[in-house]
Amino acid sequence: AQLEVLRQRRLAYGRVHGPISRADRVVILVDDGIATGASMEAAIKAIRAQGPRRLIVAVGVAPTSTIARLRPLADWVVCLHATEPFGAVGRFYEDFSEVTDDDVMAALAVAPPAS
Repeated sequence: AQLEVLRQRRLAYGRVHGPISRADRVVILVDDGIATGASMEAAIKAIRAQGPRRLIVAVGVAPTSTIARLRPLADWVVCLHATEPFGAVGRFYEDFSEVTDDDVMAALAVAPPAS
């Protein structure tokens, strides 16, 4: 079910703003917080397979152990607040509202085309 949700989102987002090649570019993967790191690890591997010149992970909060595990997978990992014990990402934010598909579509609609 989750794979189907991701497939539908990719199709919808792609209609608003087409794909951008990651080959030979500096790619920055950004997340507000990482708990286990499983999703970020999958994202790193997917982007790495596309041949970026450099791959940077930028995250607001994460467990120190997760950051240590991700460091060998990226060229650079930046985390504003790494801590143990961690708990949940949401506890570090005053407002941890979900980003909706409509929010993403609106941001993509005003994003400049890739050069």
